[in-house]
Amino acid sequence: MHEAPTSSIREILTNAIRYWESRRLVYNVILVAIVLFHLVTYAFSTLGNTHLASKLCSLFVLWTIANIAYTTAYIVDIPVQLSDFQQTWRARRVLLFSVGLLLSVILTWQVASQLFLSP
Repeated sequence: MHEAPTSSIREILTNAIRYWESRRLVYNVILVAIVLFHLVTYAFSTLGNTHLASKLCSLFVLWTIANIAYTTAYIVDIPVQLSDFQQTWRARRVLLFSVGLLLSVILTWQVASQLFLSP
């Protein structure tokens, strides 16, 4: 049987914020690298400046959505930390980060390649 969590709500929230926000930079750097790859590969060779500005505005909106999606990790993280599985979860929540990052990489790759390939 697992031990009941001994942390207060404040400690759990602080732990969640510390964990997820310290990884947000890695998340954003990876997504920006993918977009920059597509920008360099496709945009400068095929688009005029007007189209490029429009595409970059679209990417900004998508980046904002990606960061909102990143915060959904809290929906899983905080309730599990409040459960009897707190210690196990803290040791393994890197899996949630990894799966979420992989999904974001795939979606970013698809959206950026389609955005820059379209006229």
